[in-house]
Amino acid sequence: MAKILVVEDDKNTNDVICDFLVDAGAGREFCHTAKITQLQEKFREEIIERWGETESYQEFASLFGEKARTVQGEQWGEFLTKTKTLFEHLAEYEDKYPSEQELQSIVWQWKEYISENFYQCDNQMLMYLGELYTTDDRFKEFINRFGNGDLADFFNKAIIIFCSANKE
Repeated sequence: MAKILVVEDDKNTNDVICDFLVDAGAGREFCHTAKITQLQEKFREEIIERWGETESYQEFASLFGEKARTVQGEQWGEFLTKTKTLFEHLAEYEDKYPSEQELQSIVWQWKEYISENFYQCDNQMLMYLGELYTTDDRFKEFINRFGNGDLADFFNKAIIIFCSANKE
């Protein structure tokens, strides 16, 4: 049975991340506030290094760079819940072809969610994300835990097909 991430009003971002990691089986050793802060800073630096110059990242930074931590924590919790739901739904179709309409609909929903909540996710950015999901072990391991095989690669293939079929 799937667990749902619940963000309580009195929890901060680190508490939410810690609860999620423990529920995912990562263990309490990742829950030390300093460790979480260190990982967040490392991820932020990697993101800026890879995509800091892109228009999509600039849009994201302008929307979220100055927001209060409580708002960011709420958004993070919502994001984790949406992500978990999407990948669980994606895993239901793991035995299908990535080009099937149900899967293409999931890709479209993901693209729209990112565009509505973070930054304009055009096909180029979606392709970058698909590649990231398969080349970065952290993303790959996270996504693959929802399926029975290489769900990250499966999702990337569905993204490639989606972008090829829906030229911008």
